[in-house]
Amino acid sequence: MMTQLANHWQTWAIPGRILARAVILALIVHSILSSVANRLAIRTGSSLDNSLVRHGSGPGRLILPLLALFAEVERKNARSESASMGPAYAG
Repeated sequence: MMTQLANHWQTWAIPGRILARAVILALIVHSILSSVANRLAIRTGSSLDNSLVRHGSGPGRLILPLLALFAEVERKNARSESASMGPAYAG
């Protein structure tokens, strides 16, 4: 089992790297969006805005990376399906 994994590590490394990149990018986007939303909430001075930003930041930190993973997997599936259909399907 370990020898098979050692021989085929590149098969798992490339998709792992792509998914890790998607998660890191989603966390960066979350950080930027959270910062902008926080500044807007402070500027309005509304306690409702402040509460929405404060309580939405935590779930957003989980939801955005999950959406990025889902989108990346779907993109990979669509690409492999179009490749299996042949050149007539791509046009």
